[in-house]
Amino acid sequence: MKKADKYSHDTGGIGILVRYGTGNGVTADEIGSAFVKEIKKRGWKAKYFYYDADWKGVSVEYHIGHSAMGPWSPDTAASNVSKAIARAKAAQKVHNGKVFD
Repeated sequence: MKKADKYSHDTGGIGILVRYGTGNGVTADEIGSAFVKEIKKRGWKAKYFYYDADWKGVSVEYHIGHSAMGPWSPDTAASNVSKAIARAKAAQKVHNGKVFD
């Protein structure tokens, strides 16, 4: 989690945290890479980080600065990509002192 926060804080991008448990049909890399690709396709920076979990399934969180959205299932996280990008854009405006532009 700290790596995703740091990435977002340092770059203004979205840090994606993939908690990867057991019994999944795809790899953590496939999941993380798909989210990064979608966010970059929409014009924003992103990087994923994954952690092994001792439970079944996968959860995904978006880290923007020191705040998080999620954890969600991959499907729910995918349906919130636009909201994560909007939050990251707003955070950049605050960070750059341009809140009212």
